[in-house]
Amino acid sequence: MAVIVLTKIEGINRDYFEDFFKYSKSGDIYIDVGAYNGDSIDIALKYNPNIKIIAIEPIKSMCEVMKAKFAQNTNITIINKAAWGSKTTLEFYEYDGWAKGLSTLQPGMTKLRPDPAFTQHISKYSVECDTLDNILTELNINKVDYIKIDTEGSEEVVLEGLSAIRSSKIHEGTRFHIESHINNLENILQRLLELSSKIDIIALSRDCNIKEHVVGTVVGTFTPPEKKKEQQPIKIITGITRRQWIHQQIKPGEKILDIGSADGWIFKDTAFVTNVTSIDIDLYNIPNFIRMDAHDLKFTDNSFDIAIIAEILEHVDDPVRVLKEAKRVSKNIIITVPDEANWAKELFPYETKEESAKRRGLTVEQIVKVSNPNAKEFHPDGFKHLFHSSHYNEESLRSDLDDAGITNYEMNRLSYDGWSFFVVNAVINKEKLDEQTNIVKQNDNSTRQGPIITHPEKKLRIALISTPFFTVPPVGYSGLEQIVWDLAEGLDELGHEVTIFAPDGSRATKHGYIIHTGSSVNTVNVNWFEEEKRMYEIYKNIITPEKYDIVNGHTWFGHEFMLKIGNPKLNVVHTHHGGYTWETAPPLDKVEMVAISKFMKAYTDNYFKNKGFNNVSCTAIYNGIDMRKYHVSDVPKNGRLLFVGRLSIFKKPDLAIEVAKKLNIGLDIVGGTFVDSLDYLNKIRSMCDGTQIKLYEDASHDTKIKLMQTAKCLLFTSQMGEPFGLTMVEAMACGSPVVAVNDGAAEEIMHEGGIVCEVFDKKATVNGWQYNLKKNPLDALIEAIGTIDKISPQQARNNAEKFSREAMAKSYEKLYHSIINAGK
Repeated sequence: MAVIVLTKIEGINRDYFEDFFKYSKSGDIYIDVGAYNGDSIDIALKYNPNIKIIAIEPIKSMCEVMKAKFAQNTNITIINKAAWGSKTTLEFYEYDGWAKGLSTLQPGMTKLRPDPAFTQHISKYSVECDTLDNILTELNINKVDYIKIDTEGSEEVVLEGLSAIRSSKIHEGTRFHIESHINNLENILQRLLELSSKIDIIALSRDCNIKEHVVGTVVGTFTPPEKKKEQQPIKIITGITRRQWIHQQIKPGEKILDIGSADGWIFKDTAFVTNVTSIDIDLYNIPNFIRMDAHDLKFTDNSFDIAIIAEILEHVDDPVRVLKEAKRVSKNIIITVPDEANWAKELFPYETKEESAKRRGLTVEQIVKVSNPNAKEFHPDGFKHLFHSSHYNEESLRSDLDDAGITNYEMNRLSYDGWSFFVVNAVINKEKLDEQTNIVKQNDNSTRQGPIITHPEKKLRIALISTPFFTVPPVGYSGLEQIVWDLAEGLDELGHEVTIFAPDGSRATKHGYIIHTGSSVNTVNVNWFEEEKRMYEIYKNIITPEKYDIVNGHTWFGHEFMLKIGNPKLNVVHTHHGGYTWETAPPLDKVEMVAISKFMKAYTDNYFKNKGFNNVSCTAIYNGIDMRKYHVSDVPKNGRLLFVGRLSIFKKPDLAIEVAKKLNIGLDIVGGTFVDSLDYLNKIRSMCDGTQIKLYEDASHDTKIKLMQTAKCLLFTSQMGEPFGLTMVEAMACGSPVVAVNDGAAEEIMHEGGIVCEVFDKKATVNGWQYNLKKNPLDALIEAIGTIDKISPQQARNNAEKFSREAMAKSYEKLYHSIINAGK
């Protein structure tokens, strides 16, 4: 089942039908379901008098009106039936009042407008119904280009009747325009979801006749399910600009069409320029320029070797139409569009041009002049085309490509200078496809596909598998995923080729690759095992010994060992970041594992030994951070305490709050809400007053750093058998000493960077960590805070430097080589 891709939602319901047929062609077929008296047909004919129309209307008198109105137009067929989910006869309600019509919502109508002047004029009679499939088959209609549905309450049932014609009569990009009542909008959206639809616009407004009633419009395209296919994961390309990337896709002498060229910025001052024909809807004074609308290219089929569409699709009214035209006139299409990483909230991607002008303190004309200083004349649409009308994520871009019939393409992400773009090389001509495939085979002995990206000499090809829960690097709170990122960057800097397997939105290192594994699942009450299994199904056929020298999984259930079971030649090591839930060890001769502290190694060895497994080899490697991203601030300490961690009962933020209240000093809580108990999360929220106790949920990395730099100390109150304690290292790197209970690895991580309170006698057991209380944690923490000022910020920083990213990467590098050499 496809996911509805929503590109725009508006709160004003203007008549989007005016734009529906803007790019229609003669011979296109329009199905008007609920045609009423033919008003919509008048609009369709205004844009294209040669469009073919099937008008379906259940009210007999309205059909007679249309027959008289369009008697001279042989392209219009009028059917006196109701489109429905099955062939049947039903009782409909006909009403007068503000417009004559039929409805299946009689109880809803009378509730919305109960006045007798309306309700006494509602009558009921039988109507013949049939599915759209049957109606169109009887008329020998085999394809549909436009469908309008306005049936006064039964729109979702009409859509139900579409299920039979998804593959036969709806072609790529069939447009729909559905009028809706708020009563059935949810059902309409559900049907569209089932029909693999892409929604462009949902517009809502108050009914002009019933003020309490909301009506609306849903506009988009159908995408037949059989068009969908499994796509190759996209990679990150770094080190070049989008202009350079475009140049890399072109061979000398190829004939180029630059669509939406503006002032020719892509090819200006290059050897390509003599082979370029530039078009734009605005007027520019550059060589080989033709003023032309991208929706309607005035060129014959296959006129060009390559068509360039660079940052244009997000501006145009109908991107699918633009893609189809480019496909028609060229053998190869090169596309770049900004991806979702560019749409930071402050950029207001959907603001109107007036709102943009107000925000920037400029007039619209000034913005246009700054953005397009070389334009000689602008298209007369009020500068609408110069502002973004949509934005893309991977799914919506693939959807538009599918709707345009473009199937042979390689999509990647291009990242540089803080910007990120989707880049697409779409091959239309089969001869060119074969040619490019041969180039890939000749230059790449692995089975990777797509553009060849050159890298420095690599020592190892490493696959790092993260979890399905957060992106790499994480946007807000996360520990494990941050370690995966720092390890990847550290290995990249050592010269290795690193491929990260992580959720959508993750990115690659400077010379590495990213393979996305689906949407991140950072909500509570999810089945972690099933989510990791789902992720395993994505990468299991991608990771092979031919592609990777070693695989390092950072998952919770070790699915990466399944890869080795299926292929013993694959080198696999698992890094475990917490307690085990495994009941058995993987059935391998030797299971290589990494523990992230000596404490965790002792527990790991004990856990598997007590279960009778002697095939587990565990190496202790400390986590590390990029020390360049942390520093001691000159800003004086503010005297407030700090807690950083998941807002989980095991991390004990409630104990930190008790300490602060007992001392009557301030406490800042930076907490991750990916937790195991919503009740406990809500308890912590209720304990925070916003003044003495401030809560920062899922705060950014920058916010966390600022608080660490100014805090009196970090309270590390965890009582879960902490396998490492990354926040302790981060705080110390910012010059903030740590006060902790002697939980897990706290003592070996802290050293001289803080005070460890001897609260527990602890013991690693086969079933977890066993703690015997020696001292009240509250009293111990309060006592330690009283003497924490004796530890200077620089002393804390010096201790943190033992846990650098570089040291971590070198330790993993050593382990990888030893595993690979042992397997030879």
